[in-house]
Amino acid sequence: LFEPNPDDADAITDLDIRPLFEDSDGFLRVATNTGGLNRLDPQTSRFSHFRHRQNDPATISQDSVYGMAEGADGHPWAGTQIGLNRIDRAGQRIIRRYFNDPENPASLVHDYVFSVYRDRQDVIWVATIEGGLNRYNAATDNFSRFDLAVATDVGVCCCKAVDFVLVLAAPEPAGRAVERYAYPQNRCARET
Repeated sequence: LFEPNPDDADAITDLDIRPLFEDSDGFLRVATNTGGLNRLDPQTSRFSHFRHRQNDPATISQDSVYGMAEGADGHPWAGTQIGLNRIDRAGQRIIRRYFNDPENPASLVHDYVFSVYRDRQDVIWVATIEGGLNRYNAATDNFSRFDLAVATDVGVCCCKAVDFVLVLAAPEPAGRAVERYAYPQNRCARET
């Protein structure tokens, strides 16, 4: 049993656990509500932490972590209530933090990142609350936007990432298209 312990710097930081995933190096990544991102070393049963520190861009952008995925290069991605973070594979630092910039159409469509997903073509998809879906462009280190607020008149991206990518950003012969969906009872259902 893992519990927070203020006297143990290697303990988990929060009991309010969100998504978990095991990375390709065998570490368990644990997203938390208020304790940032924790990384469990299975050999030692000890945690290392990614916590937000005010005015420090080398830290995670916010401590409420929702979505996680691992890029094809092995670097983890973590979505928070305030931005998206690309983390060094070794787990020692934040490579880059991504935010919405209203003046930059190649930035995240919204800062509230709900889920992150890597598809079979190794593309990173980022779903946001109140904004839409983002496709990470690795060659240019920026994003393409699929504004679901416009497409659906709802403005909420709350499905699991796998549902998004397979349905909302489905490839078509003429390029990518976003299909129209409604979100009754906090779940996705195709509008008829």
